[in-house]
Amino acid sequence: MEHQNFITKRKTRKHQAREERMKLNILGLSEVRWKGAGKITSGGHEIIYSGGTESEKGTGIIVDQTVSKAIKGYWALSDRVLLVKIAGKPVDLNIIQVYAPTANSNDEDLDKFYNDLDTAKTQCKFQDPLIIMGDFNAKVGTDKVDDIVGKHGLGFRNERGEKLIEWCQTNNIIVGSTWFQQPPRRKWTWKSPGDETRNQIDYMIISKRYRNALLLAKTYPSADCYSDHVPVVGKFKLKLKKNSKPFTNIKFDLAILKTNQTIREKYQISVQNKFEALGDAEEVEQQCENFKSAIMEAATKVIPKVKRKAKQKWMTEEILNLMEERRCAKGNKETYEQIHKKVQEKCNMSKENWINEKCKEIKQQRKHAPQTMYRNVEEITGKRTFLSTGCIKAMNGGDIIIDKEKILERWAEYIRELFKDDRKDHNIMKNNFAGPPIMKEEVETAIKKMKHVKATGPDNISVELIEALEDLGIRKVTHLLNEIYDTGQIPTDLSKFENQKRVLSGTARIRFTR
Repeated sequence: MEHQNFITKRKTRKHQAREERMKLNILGLSEVRWKGAGKITSGGHEIIYSGGTESEKGTGIIVDQTVSKAIKGYWALSDRVLLVKIAGKPVDLNIIQVYAPTANSNDEDLDKFYNDLDTAKTQCKFQDPLIIMGDFNAKVGTDKVDDIVGKHGLGFRNERGEKLIEWCQTNNIIVGSTWFQQPPRRKWTWKSPGDETRNQIDYMIISKRYRNALLLAKTYPSADCYSDHVPVVGKFKLKLKKNSKPFTNIKFDLAILKTNQTIREKYQISVQNKFEALGDAEEVEQQCENFKSAIMEAATKVIPKVKRKAKQKWMTEEILNLMEERRCAKGNKETYEQIHKKVQEKCNMSKENWINEKCKEIKQQRKHAPQTMYRNVEEITGKRTFLSTGCIKAMNGGDIIIDKEKILERWAEYIRELFKDDRKDHNIMKNNFAGPPIMKEEVETAIKKMKHVKATGPDNISVELIEALEDLGIRKVTHLLNEIYDTGQIPTDLSKFENQKRVLSGTARIRFTR
């Protein structure tokens, strides 16, 4: 776990690389300078950030793949305070990332910061461990204060340091960074321009109840961050909750069904043979299962899967070597700046060339391979950005809900209340009423109206897989829908068959509106 000052969005990939190199699970960032709040998934890491309306201040947290699976929720409280809840065993872990006002700020800004910190802390249960890390812009010094501040700090205490200690005493929290004996070079966290002064103003603080969970805290002055701050790394002994592995869809290269006639015909023949081998089933449940297995077995056998692409295509071996050379030259400011300038130039040039090549590919894929085109667009722009503070208010209007599951429960509660029907008399639907059969033309029209390149349900059956079967697919879907319509039997797995549900609803719209 680490805290580090963060400056621009361009450095995200470099911070991810350093997180992997230093074997960090959680990386805290101050002075992110991003607008708004939300989360981004990039290169196997999840980035949660909290900013303001301007590109200044801001906090963020980067977590690796293991920790991201255990995140219960987050609250982007302000551009100085960010709370993230992580599912632990037997108790949850709360992490608050902060960026306190600088010495030039007024008392009102400082009071607001601590008020926001208090508000974030109220969302954490007393029995859950709480870790607060970041740039506090305060010096607590070397004088021991009860069991709150240890004697292994650095420098002299200032007024901001007194304020921090007072807050820690009120909330039963210790300044963990000051309890580990380290040489001075492993204590300072910030240096002034020209390296005239070095101070300790970044800390890791933890609830007193869990002080033994913090095994080590020290700085890494040799880390190459290109910042006036250095990383503060802490080692914690905490157990995360293992979440069940989420269902992952098989990604077939569906574009090839349009461009490669040979594969398309092989797929059709394979599905036809599978249907013949399975035979006709009497029960609707079994017919639905046969339909799914025939399509999926044929697709798995014939259609190639989308190949995973390497991360950071524009990051060349030359750039990585220059970055390593820059890290080794950190003691020589002039040489370091020269190499850093080369790194920036190479990064800009390499990324621009990579984007231009991708844009050419996208232009060619626009008509013939839209699915591949969308993947390339996603690769350039970054995978899925969610703009959200990460929380909603409870029904009473006062409490804040952060946990994902409880947020879903609150939405369900809201929808039930919104569509609540207090009428005594309801229209009674007649059961077992007869109607004309669903026609093949209706199913064909419904399939044509469905959107392509959409995410599938757990069945993995996309509209492209049905459409590629041509007349065979339409006949099989029509027969299955009529069986459901005539018998009134709904297959157990139909709730998971997203595309079949769309066909059914599309057919119903055509039937009742023509």
